Amino acid sequence: ILYQAKLGSVNAYFTSHGLVYRYDEFPKHGNESEESEMEAQRDPITHFFSYEWKNSNPAVKIEALEKQNNYNTYPDAQKGTIKANVFKKIIYRNLYPGIDVEYSFPEGKSGIKYTVIVHPGADVSQVKLKYNGAKSLKLNEKGEVITNTSMGEFTDHAAVSYFLENNVNTPTAYQIQNNEVSFTAKQYDKTKTLIIDPWITNPLFTIMNKSFDVD
Repeated sequence: ILYQAKLGSVNAYFTSHGLVYRYDEFPKHGNESEESEMEAQRDPITHFFSYEWKNSNPAVKIEALEKQNNYNTYPDAQKGTIKANVFKKIIYRNLYPGIDVEYSFPEGKSGIKYTVIVHPGADVSQVKLKYNGAKSLKLNEKGEVITNTSMGEFTDHAAVSYFLENNVNTPTAYQIQNNEVSFTAKQYDKTKTLIIDPWITNPLFTIMNKSFDVD
């Protein structure tokens, strides 16, 4: 795990080959006492769902961009304290030949935005997402990928795609085969940089404000 993003109740872990989502579900037990409920919460049901960039570059270069002034700290028995810097973007450079992928986390929105950057001469058909832990995978009438998991439905919203050089929109669409998702592009000019800009949401990504008593 190289980076982590906190998305509401879900943790997103970024690896060199993809993304892993984790959700710890703390079951409720009716009208039991507060003490017994706290006991039950010590053993959560952990859910996982992930996708990997299939056949991607194993030596991909991953960078964090737009470092923020704030940071997080975590206690560690060996080192005392771990300081974790905060960034707004993560970019996978040359994930496929001539293709980068950039993740971003816009303020005030619940979800992950990722951008597939297809440089001139690259082949967008190489980009394939293999989903692991999905109960079902389908396209809806809006052209969105709906993935049914134990965490609920993940929605890959239809991408806004355009050429970087002239900002002209060009239609792209998802294509599903078994548990793999790829992109198709019409009117694809390989002499220009193609930007494919999808958005992922899930009900558990809801932004929440909580306070915790620290003992």
